[in-house]
Amino acid sequence: MNRYSTSLHYDTLIIGGSLSALEEAHRTGLPLLMIPQPPPSIFFSEVERWQHLSFVLSLSGQLPMSDNVSKIRFEEDEKIISCFTNNSKIIRVSYEDAYIVEDYQVSGLPPPVTQPKKEFLVLDWISVRRGGNHPYDYILDEDSDFVKKIVFYPSRRIMGKRSTVKDACAMSIMTERQLRDLDYSETYVFLKARDMMKNAGLKGAKNGTQAYNGKPAYLSIKIEVADREVFPIHRNVYENTDSLHFNFELYDPPQLGYNDRIEHFLESINGRREPRGR
Repeated sequence: MNRYSTSLHYDTLIIGGSLSALEEAHRTGLPLLMIPQPPPSIFFSEVERWQHLSFVLSLSGQLPMSDNVSKIRFEEDEKIISCFTNNSKIIRVSYEDAYIVEDYQVSGLPPPVTQPKKEFLVLDWISVRRGGNHPYDYILDEDSDFVKKIVFYPSRRIMGKRSTVKDACAMSIMTERQLRDLDYSETYVFLKARDMMKNAGLKGAKNGTQAYNGKPAYLSIKIEVADREVFPIHRNVYENTDSLHFNFELYDPPQLGYNDRIEHFLESINGRREPRGR
């Protein structure tokens, strides 16, 4: 007999908090046990869709615990899921079949058949205090994964007449070791991003003329690294069991998963104009 009483029961449910998991639940109408994993903030349209689907699924009753789950533990022999909530409660859910989109904060799964190299997409958000008015969408360094790409976007700090001013996001691919290494810290992101922006010809406002040739003089760019976000790129690979399904198609072919979306984005280098990188 179970030590805890079961609070909920679902014959079939989905586990995951990514956009892919929300799309799967929306498409199939199945309940979703969600540990929130919104897309990286640089994917603006996907963040909006994630927020929209979270709202729609909540209204339809498909999020029985809303976004209040922090960890999930499977007891496959008993077909029980323990959901640990943010307010320190444990809710027990019995099930027949669980479709697992990702294993973030999920324990009790079978050993993975493949554990890929741990690499991370690192987003360093940059406030451009001077030099944010320019025509470029991104700067690319093809020779390094550290500050591989700087993406420019309309600043959300400045409203009104200066809405054309752009802030930036420096995108890097790092290993666990590099994340702990000071040579890959926000300080070095600042230094490399500033150099890349200078080399691309970005500069501040006009500041008189140059005495020796009479040409316009400009203030140098001024930037600040404001915040850092880290997202795993790869994911573990599992084999299906009698009640746990990792490789599946429910009613329609599944969309790109959380990690696949990141990999797909990193392979797609698109932009309106491309200044030279480092």
